[in-house]
Amino acid sequence: MRNNLFILFALLISCSPLKNNEPRQIPNEVLMILNDTTLFTFNKDYKKRDQLLGIQTDWTDQSGGLEYVEAISIDQLEKLLIERFIDPNEYQNESPTTRKFYEFMNSFPVATAHGYAISPERDDYRVTIEGLYVNESDVTSELKKKFRELCKDADEYYDQGELYSWWD
Repeated sequence: MRNNLFILFALLISCSPLKNNEPRQIPNEVLMILNDTTLFTFNKDYKKRDQLLGIQTDWTDQSGGLEYVEAISIDQLEKLLIERFIDPNEYQNESPTTRKFYEFMNSFPVATAHGYAISPERDDYRVTIEGLYVNESDVTSELKKKFRELCKDADEYYDQGELYSWWD
């Protein structure tokens, strides 16, 4: 009897979803940003922004004034929103808004975003998300379905194995 309970418990644990693939509750600070209807103003503390994104560049020597960023986690995106480094209503050409990317990543925290940061030297200083990525080992049928719904119109879209989207 004890062995049967142990086996049942082990099966339940092995069948339960990974904790990092479960939807998260949206923090109150993020809800405040998402629900703010006033004109968005960017936090100009680029050193803090760059540290948060792992950017190590001298913007005065940066040709073009932008730095690409890969693998932005849900935690980083929340900090970008809370600190006002990214506008929740901004989007890259025909892409979904930052808000839509956030909602997807909040539901599927294994997803990461990619995009770019604009130099503090430029008038259009900001962080922009260009797409999403999910490692093949983290893909579930529900995640893939929701990814397709959100990203099917991307300029680049892959859903064989890993999931990838990019808007030009």
